[in-house]
Amino acid sequence: RKQGQGTYVAALKPQSAFLEITSIAEEIKRNGGNYSCKVHLLTDEKANPELAADMQLKPYASVFHSVLVHKDTDIPIQLADRYINPALAPDYLKQDFSTISPTEYLLQLAPVYRAEHTVEALIPDAWIRELLEINESEPCLALFRKTWVGGKVATRSCFYYPGSRYSLGGRFTPSASDNTEIY
Repeated sequence: RKQGQGTYVAALKPQSAFLEITSIAEEIKRNGGNYSCKVHLLTDEKANPELAADMQLKPYASVFHSVLVHKDTDIPIQLADRYINPALAPDYLKQDFSTISPTEYLLQLAPVYRAEHTVEALIPDAWIRELLEINESEPCLALFRKTWVGGKVATRSCFYYPGSRYSLGGRFTPSASDNTEIY
C-alpha cells in the first residue's frame, strides 16, 4: 500500500461449511453469487479393486462417476470428482445437474447417516488445474469425503477448491452428553 492511493478491500472468498454437507450451489446463491456448473464426466464405470473395497463393493462392480466444475459468475470455485453407489442412487446418471446440484439430488434421496472428511492443501494435477483455470503454482484445498446411508457407502468424493478463491470453515457445539469437566 502506498500513501495517497486509497484503501484496498480484499474480495470475500466463498466459504464452505466444513462440518456440514451442503450444496455448493446453495452456498454461492446464499452469498449473492451467480451459480452455474459444467458437467465434464457423467458415466457408469467398473470400480477397480481399491475403489470397490473403499466403497464396500465387489471388484469391478458398477459405480457411477461424475466430474463437475461449479462456478460463481463463470469463475471456477469447485471441482467435484465423485463416485456414487448405484444401489443408493440408481437414477443419478439421468439427472440434469444444471437444474439441481448432485449434493441436492443425493440428499433428497436419503439423509447422510455418517460422513468422513479429510482436508489437504496440495498442488493439483494438470487436469485439475485446467478445469479450475489456475496456474501450476497455485495450491488447492482438497476435501476428501466418504458418506454412508443406512450402513452402506453411498459416495466417495474429492472436492478441489482453488486456494485463492475459497476457504473452509465450521463451527460446532458438543452435545450435553459430550461435556466433561476440565481440571
